[in-house]
Amino acid sequence: MLDAAMAYLSSQYEKVRRLNGAKVRSEVWLVSDDAGRPAIMRIVHAGGMPFALLREHQGMATPFWPEIFFCAEDEDETIVVEEYVSGHTLEERRVARQWLTEAEARSLLAQAAAGLAALHALGIVHRDIKPAHLIGQPGGSGASGSLGSVRLIDFDAARVVAAGAAHDTHRLGTEGYAPPEQFGYGQTDGRSDIYALGVTVRELLGPDFAETSRLGRILARCTEKDPDRRYPDANALAAALQPSRKRTYLRRAAMLS
Repeated sequence: MLDAAMAYLSSQYEKVRRLNGAKVRSEVWLVSDDAGRPAIMRIVHAGGMPFALLREHQGMATPFWPEIFFCAEDEDETIVVEEYVSGHTLEERRVARQWLTEAEARSLLAQAAAGLAALHALGIVHRDIKPAHLIGQPGGSGASGSLGSVRLIDFDAARVVAAGAAHDTHRLGTEGYAPPEQFGYGQTDGRSDIYALGVTVRELLGPDFAETSRLGRILARCTEKDPDRRYPDANALAAALQPSRKRTYLRRAAMLS
């Protein structure tokens, strides 16, 4: 048990309310510091989590995931204090049937592809991408449409890819969004997040979306059951979103490099 870490955090933060139910694996708390600034405290009853790695590389250009303020771990438990990300989850839009426009969906895919490319470069797979874990921040820089900037939260199911492993150690994720390999059929990797992202975006486009459109074909490839038939990585997905003339240029540049 990380008693010293909890004692220190208790002197720095006050628990405001618990944000998740009685989960066996983790506790998630909204907390505030002495100045009243909000943060998120996670107590995950598992070791080997990627939070320390995220903290080590949080100076990267992408703001896709929350900033990590504090991290302590042992073999059985991980305690994290991270940035409180304001905004509205895309789950709220789904429930309200406020479907994404195609421009918003492309913006979401482009932002997520850039963020996932950086995340996967660290060897980290999120494994639980869904509307409830994506927060839209209207008015954010670098995003088009009313969707604004998009942030990915809740890394409780994330893992560092183990080279050579045939299967994941723990079968985590949300049924309906997670790919088949996440439930015992193989090891997850970056393509697993691409699958979940594709399912998420397709759902957020609503029932009247034209599956035969170019965007529909992109989402269909993201959500292939066979990982080898999906985009091989987030950079390939980002390239597919580019206008046809730019895609041709990128392919030629890749062939010459």
